[in-house]
Amino acid sequence: MTAGLQLRTEGKERHATWLELFYDLIYVVVIAKLTHLLAAPYGGLLTLQGYLVFTGLFVPVWWAWTGHTLFANRFDPDDALHRLLTLLQMGAVILMAVFIGGVGAGKDAGFALSYAAVRVVLLLMYLRIHLARPDLRFVSTLFLSGFSLGAGLWILSVFFDPPLMYVLWGAGLLVDMATPWAGQKILSKVSVHSSHLPERLGLFSIIILGEAVLGIVTGSKEVDWSGQ
Repeated sequence: MTAGLQLRTEGKERHATWLELFYDLIYVVVIAKLTHLLAAPYGGLLTLQGYLVFTGLFVPVWWAWTGHTLFANRFDPDDALHRLLTLLQMGAVILMAVFIGGVGAGKDAGFALSYAAVRVVLLLMYLRIHLARPDLRFVSTLFLSGFSLGAGLWILSVFFDPPLMYVLWGAGLLVDMATPWAGQKILSKVSVHSSHLPERLGLFSIIILGEAVLGIVTGSKEVDWSGQ
């Protein structure tokens, strides 16, 4: 499954595939649940606490999406095994949507493990590149080492109660985000698709804006417009 693996980064410029578009749509479910958390627990009112909870949970959701997007931008082989791994990651994202509403209410471990599952699948993608392309191991080694530590902290967190659990979540995210920053010189040697990444970011932004509009429309139904 790895012999003679050809990567699309070695061809012409490309745009988002149907699988990537479907992948983005899966995040609609997560963002919809997350948007509901912004005000629902506080009587429908937007509060500072609501914003903090929303931001704290949006970061791992955004980073989960970013991980697959950046991998696809640099390495996406677009074959059967890659599609299978992407579908497995979609399943883990759906589990994130299932548990995200229960964070702080007894489902923290479920959310942590589902996020960790997203990252583990990403690690399998990088491992495949590592095994198939010795010429790219200088890049895959960077991500495998850093992202493994980040995912490990999320898995470790399930053995602790909040707030220590949340501290480990934050530490895991910091490790993940610091990995590409620390390897800037290494990553500069790997070409990226200049048209693909802005397109994916634009599509994801549209998803977020669409959910925001939906939230406004839904919330307006509960407002007493009579002024009484």
